[in-house]
Amino acid sequence: MTAPQIPADYEAWRQGRWEEIAGAYGKAKVVANAKITDLGPHALPGIPGEWRTTEAGDLTVTAKAADGVRVAGGLVDATSPVPSGGPLEFPDNRVGLTGGADGSYGLVVMDQGRVERTGLTGVDTFPYDPARVFDGAKTNSGDPHPDSPSDPAPQQKSSCRVHMPR
Repeated sequence: MTAPQIPADYEAWRQGRWEEIAGAYGKAKVVANAKITDLGPHALPGIPGEWRTTEAGDLTVTAKAADGVRVAGGLVDATSPVPSGGPLEFPDNRVGLTGGADGSYGLVVMDQGRVERTGLTGVDTFPYDPARVFDGAKTNSGDPHPDSPSDPAPQQKSSCRVHMPR
């Protein structure tokens, strides 16, 4: 019996899944995830600095140079604005991303060495079996998302291919 020919799109999907988990901004590297939504100061566990939004709705961080916080490459030694989407760096090979506007921000901090330290080397899969591949169609309900405006989303149809393990 010969081994089945594995389609390129299946291999591409597996590689994409690994990148989603262990790539530069992979989920396995996340060590902190926070929301900053008020004027507050917010001390985030394991993350240096005090984080807050301003009256104008901008995100800032207050830190000492010894804390090692960098915003857009510059070392923070007082209070610094944190641009949404701009790069953040922390000690111990950690990096961060922010997103948001108008007083509501998210902060994600990743440890670039975490995947190697945990020993994660891949995502387990079942062997590819062409007899277990099914074609189908998916139609969304057209109902709006609870947080979206009241206009319903148009119904959309898409095709999909599913590999079902035994």
